[in-house]
Amino acid sequence: EIDVKSRMVTPYGMLPGGEQFQDKWNGGVLAPNGNIYGIPWRSSSILEFDPETKAIRLFGKITATNYTWHGGVCISNGRIIAVPYNSAQVLEIGERVCMPSDDKDDTSTMMLQPAPTVSQSLSSMLMPVP
Repeated sequence: EIDVKSRMVTPYGMLPGGEQFQDKWNGGVLAPNGNIYGIPWRSSSILEFDPETKAIRLFGKITATNYTWHGGVCISNGRIIAVPYNSAQVLEIGERVCMPSDDKDDTSTMMLQPAPTVSQSLSSMLMPVP
C-alpha cells in the first residue's frame, strides 16, 4: 500500500499458499467496483483484491499456460479485457466485477494482513536518476 501524502509504503503479507503464488499474475486493473483484478500470467484463476478490506479472492477456472495474458484494461461496458501474450485468445472478465461483491463470506475470500516489516518511506525506495 502506498500512501502518497505521507510517502509511506506498507507491504502486505504473502498470499496464503506462499511460494506457489509467485509469478501467477501480471498487472492489475482497477474496476468500477473499487476492487483490483490481477491478470493471469501463469495462473488458472483471476485474483480479486479489495483495497478497503484487504480481502483477496481467487475466482474463475481458465486454461492457463506460461505467460498467458499480459496486463488488461477496463472497457466502457465495465468488463475487463486481458491482453494475450502467449495465448491465441483475449480474456474477458465479466460484468460481475463491476458490481459490489455480495459474497464477502465466500470461503475463497482470504484477508491479507500487513507484512511484519515496518512501513518504509517511499523516498528510501526510489533509485536516484543520474
